[in-house]
Amino acid sequence: MTDNLSLDPEANINFLISTLKASPFSGPIADQLSLAPGVTFSLNPPESVAGTVTTGEGAVVKLQYQHPVRPNWFSLQMMLGGVDLSDKTHIGLVVKSSAPEARTFRACLRSSFDGSFVDCFFKKHIVSFAETSVHFDVISLAEAGSKVPTTASWRDLILFFGTKNSELTIQDIKVFTV
Repeated sequence: MTDNLSLDPEANINFLISTLKASPFSGPIADQLSLAPGVTFSLNPPESVAGTVTTGEGAVVKLQYQHPVRPNWFSLQMMLGGVDLSDKTHIGLVVKSSAPEARTFRACLRSSFDGSFVDCFFKKHIVSFAETSVHFDVISLAEAGSKVPTTASWRDLILFFGTKNSELTIQDIKVFTV
């Protein structure tokens, strides 16, 4: 997939997701590992995660990991671009996932402005079960206030994974604005 003809504010992230689903990759999870332009793992400390990541085969990512050292964070950052929310009231996401045992993870919207950034977590934890499940969550821009500026130099969708050894498959993610 090489062309993105969508002009929606969330087009960049949704294009990245469809690219991951169509691009086969398998390798060790590592800090700053780029799965595609704008899609990167962040581990702190870098040696806190040992495992593998697979993309393609119709899934965004498949993870198998252990924590030899307790991490401060283990995340997957996906670039949304400079999504302008001036005429929007909500930003949301839909995540389709599964895991052999119930696992939770969190989604966060990071917005950059004035040389800094601010994070706004979606309210609900994403829960993956043995049966494929679908998670839906939205951020009300009115309720979020200064945590989600209407304009930003750039925005990222960040998935923060748990600190327990795990297997997890994320089949799909869609970001939308209203």
